[in-house]
Amino acid sequence: MENNRETAAILNSMISFIRSHCHERIAMINKQADDEFTIEKENFIAQEKERIEKEYVEKLKKDEINLRIARSKQDNAQRIENMKETNKLVQKLYKEARLSIIKRQ
Repeated sequence: MENNRETAAILNSMISFIRSHCHERIAMINKQADDEFTIEKENFIAQEKERIEKEYVEKLKKDEINLRIARSKQDNAQRIENMKETNKLVQKLYKEARLSIIKRQ
């Protein structure tokens, strides 16, 4: 009977040790999985930030180009308008000078 008690105590001790070791191992695996998840999540976030930043920079460049084109069109339209006005004035002066010359003759 004493032998059975000793055997039961040894078995209980072994079971307790195995359970303790198992819980430690589970905790270690869970921590490792959490750490890997955190690393992967941070990598994914960094990649997405980089992708979004690249898209934003490209969009900004396109918008700047479109703005420059619009400004250039506006400037050109203004230059053409100024040239038309100048041409009208030159034509007017030409007619006036011609009339003046004709009157003097």
